[in-house]
Amino acid sequence: LHLMDSHAMGPMNEAEATARTHLFNVVVYFTPVLGALLADVLWGKYRTIIALSIVYCLGHGTLAMMGMFGNSQWWLFAGLGLIALGSGGIKPCVSAHVGDQFGAANAHLLPRIFNWFYFSINFGAFISMLLTPWLLEWYGPHWAFGIPGVLMAIATFVFWLGRNRF
Repeated sequence: LHLMDSHAMGPMNEAEATARTHLFNVVVYFTPVLGALLADVLWGKYRTIIALSIVYCLGHGTLAMMGMFGNSQWWLFAGLGLIALGSGGIKPCVSAHVGDQFGAANAHLLPRIFNWFYFSINFGAFISMLLTPWLLEWYGPHWAFGIPGVLMAIATFVFWLGRNRF
């Protein structure tokens, strides 16, 4: 199964796919710098998390649109770019935001909450690495990338519901 449709460039060869995977990883590891700057200079942590979570959701929506119309290569690169910006941009903010919810009275709970926080993130990543290729192969990009996008949208909405407490 190829993510690229035959109307675009055709499937990528292994070397090109590897190079683009590494480029995506570089961008994901660089964008936390942008997220930190946005949070510290312009918007604050909460607004940065909300705004870049929406960007993250749009990236999944873009990937889910691949093959519906237009050039699949454009959808692929635009979606990956949005996901890199969104996911990387919120990385420096979410951990700090979790820690900000604790004061002197409940500081003893910090190790416990961070253990659960990191467990949840890594468990979610583990499950997605199993399910996304399976969904892609059997149901296509609409489901493989749409499901994580919907789940991220729900998480963003739940986070937004707490706006008066944060």
